[in-house]
Amino acid sequence: EELEKWIEEMKKIAAENDRLEVALHNLGQVLYYSPEDEDGLWIDRAVAEILNKSDAEQIREGYSISAYNSVGVVTIDKEGTVWLELEEKWTKRAKDVELQFFRFAQTLRELAKQYHDQAERERDSWN
Repeated sequence: EELEKWIEEMKKIAAENDRLEVALHNLGQVLYYSPEDEDGLWIDRAVAEILNKSDAEQIREGYSISAYNSVGVVTIDKEGTVWLELEEKWTKRAKDVELQFFRFAQTLRELAKQYHDQAERERDSWN
């Protein structure tokens, strides 16, 4: 509840200063670092609820950007192994939340597809 109040205030201030889109993307990037939920879900449920809201597309985009950019340095191989493992990780995470947070789950599936596509590009570069 406190987080939601803070977000509403942040939106108000950002909108007044013509910075709402940037603020929402940045919020999503920060939410990527949220801890797991007390019940063991890989993401805090309050954060997942925020990311699942119908008007949170820009927040989800920011989250996805942080997730993709968090990979860091990887070892390249003929099979795109690192990218395929990441695709599997994010596909599983999407399945874990899809019943409660379907919009957020869709964003995670799109992220998994980006990793799959990167693996394909890596495989193609070896041929």
